[in-house]
Amino acid sequence: MSATIGSKVMVLDSVDSTMDEARRMGLNEEGAVIVARKQSNARGRLGRTWHSPVGGLWFTIVVMPKQSATTSPLLSLATSLAVARGITAATGLPASIRWPNDVYVHGGKVAGILTELEVVGDVITRALVGVGVNANFELDALPEEIRSETTTLLRELGHGVSLDELLAKILQEFNSIYETYKTGWHDELLREVKENMELLGSPVVVTLANGTLIGVLEDIDELGRIILRLDQDRIQLSPGDVERIAPA
Repeated sequence: MSATIGSKVMVLDSVDSTMDEARRMGLNEEGAVIVARKQSNARGRLGRTWHSPVGGLWFTIVVMPKQSATTSPLLSLATSLAVARGITAATGLPASIRWPNDVYVHGGKVAGILTELEVVGDVITRALVGVGVNANFELDALPEEIRSETTTLLRELGHGVSLDELLAKILQEFNSIYETYKTGWHDELLREVKENMELLGSPVVVTLANGTLIGVLEDIDELGRIILRLDQDRIQLSPGDVERIAPA
């Protein structure tokens, strides 16, 4: 068994990024968590800015999975699943996953995940798993250009939530889901991910670096890549290939 996730939690007031703070501190204790009240320079996938005002839940988990680097999409999906389940447990809201690393409530993005890996050979020796949950703030705290696709728990519930309880629920879920990933039970993990995943079996628009594709999001393979059906053809896409997935 791995060390209990969240057995060591450090809470900071304001940092540039909990990911960078974990790296600066040289954290190598599996399950250690850094939480910040505010981040001034957080990032999302593909180097995008992640806006982190006061009132959100911003944290990074340190893990040592010793799994093949080819399974890294599964680690992001495992974290997304834990966040979705944790949100539902803490609030009662129906949270779901949108591949590869987002969590949605009532059609709005409420959380995102970023994983940064240290790899030796083909083995993930350490991963920093960053999580951001839009919790106790209004949408006007975010840039106008992202508000139409985003939501917060405050907006959905009509009242704030306990960030301590929300963190505890997410870490509790992550503790068991991560163990499934780490011990190689990937079929079980994929089954649980697909049960909680939006748009599976639906027409989608996939934004790539050089254009877009329209197809059916047919399945997820054993490495966590999507299988997209284009007429009679099927292609596999990894998170690095895809910028955005949206309903067709």
